[in-house]
Amino acid sequence: MATNPASATEVGFPYYTRLPPELKGEIWKQSLLSPGVHYFNFDGQRVSELGHGITDHDYAYVTAFAKSTDTSAWRVRNAISEVDEAASKTVKLFEKGTNMKKLFPLQPLRRRPADASVAMVDCDNDLVCFRILGKLVPTWDRPATATRFTGIKRVALEFKAQPVALEWPFPSHTHCCQAWDHELKPLCGQSIGIFLSNFPDLEEFYLIVKLTPWDCGMAPLGWAPMPGTKRTMVSAQLRRFRDFALQHKDELKRFEDKEYSYYEVVEQSTGRRRGRWRDIWSTIDDIQSYWNRFDTPGFSQQRGDYVPPKAKLGVVVHAKTQKLPKV
Repeated sequence: MATNPASATEVGFPYYTRLPPELKGEIWKQSLLSPGVHYFNFDGQRVSELGHGITDHDYAYVTAFAKSTDTSAWRVRNAISEVDEAASKTVKLFEKGTNMKKLFPLQPLRRRPADASVAMVDCDNDLVCFRILGKLVPTWDRPATATRFTGIKRVALEFKAQPVALEWPFPSHTHCCQAWDHELKPLCGQSIGIFLSNFPDLEEFYLIVKLTPWDCGMAPLGWAPMPGTKRTMVSAQLRRFRDFALQHKDELKRFEDKEYSYYEVVEQSTGRRRGRWRDIWSTIDDIQSYWNRFDTPGFSQQRGDYVPPKAKLGVVVHAKTQKLPKV
């Protein structure tokens, strides 16, 4: 698919205008990236908005990525809707037949241009990935936030070697893990558990992992790959994960955005103690352990009526390589 959907009718497919409306609609239907991946910033304490009458204890804020770098599926769908009448009709039918929710802008706190983008996500099928900014405040301390994200069933965070919501050098907010777990682990299971309390209808949570040659089980310590070897190794590993996901398509999920294909993986296909996978699967275990603590009466009573979701915890992978064809 072309980077700009509108250009497909002018450069990539000059005979598009001769097609009947039904065939045009089918073309755009296959280009809607469903189930898709969307990226947003999750800002738990956006003090810049306090002058507009909103206190930092009322809401968490969601902002979109810059258009030039955003690969989210919602931007592709918005671009398709502007191509022609057939494309616009296809997008409207898609939105009408799904459980759509507006995630950005959520609140008109500032004067916005009339043509500002609106981000709609399919709550039942799409995967919504957040990058956390600022503090994480649990919903039992800020209940208004929980109503903002109702309906969203699939949520993700990127797995990177950096802490979530760490205030350096000393964490002043009480939800941070003890014993400096934020330094010891790339992601903190307790902070992720607190973040997920914002999603009352959560059914699935994933860590998104961008593959590297060192995740492929083929790169020894100190190894320096030849030019072009890295991409070949990563592409081959991603293809193996894709094939495994297709063999178990009833259990493992697949998603896509403007540039990447995402495939759910399991421990048996990645290995538990190889490279980063040890930290990745350990983080998944930590989240479940945090949720299990709510079975302790003294622990749960301090957190109001919040009940952890019975959500599936998993990992999806993608790579900076040519998008693999659908099979």
